[in-house]
Amino acid sequence: MYELDDPLVLSVLAGIHHNFKSYELYLAPDADILVVASNRNSLPTPDWSVVGYPAIRNDLCRFTPLTPTALEGLKLAGRRELQPLLESMQQPNSDYYPVLDLGAERRRFRHDHASGVHGLSSQWFNLLASLTGNRTAPALDVQAALPENPRVLARATGALLRSGNNLAVPVDAPPVIQQSAAEWRAWQSMANSAEPPVNWEMWIQQAGRADYLRNSGTAGFVDQQFYASLQRFMDRHRAPAAVRDIVQFRHGLAAWDFAEAAAAGERMLSLVGTSALWISPDELRDGLVMARLQLRDVAGARQAFDGLFRFSGRPATDVRSQLLMSYVQSAEQPTPMALQR
Repeated sequence: MYELDDPLVLSVLAGIHHNFKSYELYLAPDADILVVASNRNSLPTPDWSVVGYPAIRNDLCRFTPLTPTALEGLKLAGRRELQPLLESMQQPNSDYYPVLDLGAERRRFRHDHASGVHGLSSQWFNLLASLTGNRTAPALDVQAALPENPRVLARATGALLRSGNNLAVPVDAPPVIQQSAAEWRAWQSMANSAEPPVNWEMWIQQAGRADYLRNSGTAGFVDQQFYASLQRFMDRHRAPAAVRDIVQFRHGLAAWDFAEAAAAGERMLSLVGTSALWISPDELRDGLVMARLQLRDVAGARQAFDGLFRFSGRPATDVRSQLLMSYVQSAEQPTPMALQR
């Protein structure tokens, strides 16, 4: 995906989509995509025991052992999640229409990067997984076997932060792990403070960062202990309504309680475009649109997408924005392709 952009990557994926019945995308490790495709109706379950074959194990002996948890963390999306978007692509890449060949040199000259596709490995995983109902609990591996991959690193970081109050950070841990541990210790000190925050906007941003460090890479899982601590702090210091709404919004999305997330998101809509919106417009748009779609409120999803579109910090070509739009458009059709169980 280096020296490419999201539309070019999508043109290749659309070519695969139109020629294979099933496929899964893996981010390996952070700038390449591995596509496993088949003309079976579905792919078999991956058998990660292959990394234990003697020749492969000997070849990888200099590296942290690859575990099923790490290898599963490489997964980006499959046909189910991408179908509404790829079905709408006007021109898939092919030998007859070489979209990739004709566009790659310009992207290479501009040093583009398919940042939206890369982003599917981090903040969007929770929402994409809700389409298939595949929940992902916190990991137990405290070592990131593939630290270049955002989700693998995030899950290992979360496992480390859950290992106890006295974090035993290995001396040879990557700098990003050491920095995350330092951030978590600073957050714990703030969370246990008897004094209210000097600035609630800064507090909610730090709370979101702490939640990300501890729970990123999970799906359909809510860290009740963490959110209970946020609730106690807000009650103790009489947090403003805007802060409580953000906490409730994030809690609902983490738990896949879309009614809770939608209710909190709707209350925040009146703050859009003002300095009182203490949450990224993209985070609000992603979550509120998906929550309303899950609740079968198609008109509300369209309203949220259109109303927040101009406040987005992403380019219109970003795959996350295009996915959102395709989900809304698909749901507006008589027989929607997305959100069917």
